[in-house]
Amino acid sequence: MKSFAKKAGFTAIEVMLALTLLAIGTAGVVAMEQASIDGNYDARRLDVANSVMRLWMERLRRDGTMWTMPNPENPLSDNRVSAALLLANVDTNPTTATWHLPTAREGDTVPLMPVFDLLGNDITTTSTATPMFCVHTRLSWLVTNDLIRAEVRVFWPKGSQAMTDCASDPATGWENQAGTGIEKYHFVYGVTAIRRNPSP
Repeated sequence: MKSFAKKAGFTAIEVMLALTLLAIGTAGVVAMEQASIDGNYDARRLDVANSVMRLWMERLRRDGTMWTMPNPENPLSDNRVSAALLLANVDTNPTTATWHLPTAREGDTVPLMPVFDLLGNDITTTSTATPMFCVHTRLSWLVTNDLIRAEVRVFWPKGSQAMTDCASDPATGWENQAGTGIEKYHFVYGVTAIRRNPSP
């Protein structure tokens, strides 16, 4: 009499369950990888935006060094307007001050622009680089004719989109406008104070 050994193997249901578990695990790994890539991408842009914000605060402070009047020798004149980046548009009331697109100084030895590329370089009108970051400034008096509060905001699109709009009127609550505000862009803010220099 022949005896037949029991054959070892897997049923179709076991194979399907194993494949299902493998697919779930693979999907989780892919999702984690995508989240890591997105997080690195956002962190890189945040770092560049902070650098642009600090750069513009330094530009405003440097531009403010040209503001030396009025002073005891010349009490009637005010050369604030010679500091073209910021000092010509100071709002009198800090609570109602509005945002402005800074004056582009493309003709300077080092162009000073309110638009930047992915690496944080100024974009001139002749550049072929894709705009990625935009700058707005808001200036108001802390002490009239002596001390200015200077705010800088840098914004850039969420996700992998390119910047499409730097020139919208920032004075109308730009970041709160439907379809163009916090739903679409990230923002970084900085603030500094600029004091009138003593007479030379």
